[in-house]
Amino acid sequence: MKNSIFYILLLAATLMASCGGDKGTNAAATQEGTPATETQIVQTTGKAQLYAIDLANSVANWKATKITGASHTGRFKMDDGRLAVSDGKVIAGELKVDMKSLVITDDTPDGGKAKLAGHLKSGDFFDVETHPIASFMIKKTQPIDPPQNGYNYTFTGILLLKGVEAPISVPANVTFEGQNVRVNTPPFVLDRTKWGVSYGSGLAGAVGDNIINDEVEMQMNIIYVPN
Repeated sequence: MKNSIFYILLLAATLMASCGGDKGTNAAATQEGTPATETQIVQTTGKAQLYAIDLANSVANWKATKITGASHTGRFKMDDGRLAVSDGKVIAGELKVDMKSLVITDDTPDGGKAKLAGHLKSGDFFDVETHPIASFMIKKTQPIDPPQNGYNYTFTGILLLKGVEAPISVPANVTFEGQNVRVNTPPFVLDRTKWGVSYGSGLAGAVGDNIINDEVEMQMNIIYVPN
């Protein structure tokens, strides 16, 4: 069932949030069972406000570098996403990235952009034909008060990329703008090799100056609207 995992986590997070506490909301401690629907969660808790991602105004930006200092930048569009807020605090969320939407945004000539994008979409890197969607399921939200280094939350969860799951923590600045919720992240890094994206890494890229750094810089601008 689409989004069933998110709704299970949301139900647990909302129930835990209703108990109070200042150590963050942990939605990871859920038990297996019948997936909860959005209606069931709202009826059960009466607290969580659900938001859906604004696909037209949400992007994930990336920057990859070589040991020579050369770099490329690019962007992904989103495929889907949900966010849950209770008492003015984010308690759960998910984000799905459309890997086929990858584009190059630096000053590489147009012909080169298409070639580079094609290579990144191939099996050497993200293999988007086999794995068209990457997803981040937030299992714990930790408010940061006062904010530090441009962010007021840490989101901890599981990133599924190229069929591999690995835990990550993402800093985020959450702001409420009218009825919408904006989630922007400062730049953060991911080690691509944890998800089997090893092309050009270390000795594998030692021919010439083709070693690509394992750490890829990410930055996201996401807007959620009332669901």
